[in-house]
Amino acid sequence: MIISVELVGVDGVRQRREIANVKRSVDEARIDDYGLSLEEAKEIQLHLQKELTQFQADQAVQRDRK
Repeated sequence: MIISVELVGVDGVRQRREIANVKRSVDEARIDDYGLSLEEAKEIQLHLQKELTQFQADQAVQRDRK
């Protein structure tokens, strides 16, 4: 499962960025294989925060150049 976010810049251009790729075995799946573990959720949140922070910084620079 690929988790991605779509961001729209000040110029209206959409950007899709991959945040995480969660892999699960479908053979002999157990109850623990459903949903996200706490560690996976924390890692996804960390990647999302990094992407959003970088995107916002890039947008601010782009806006200031105009």
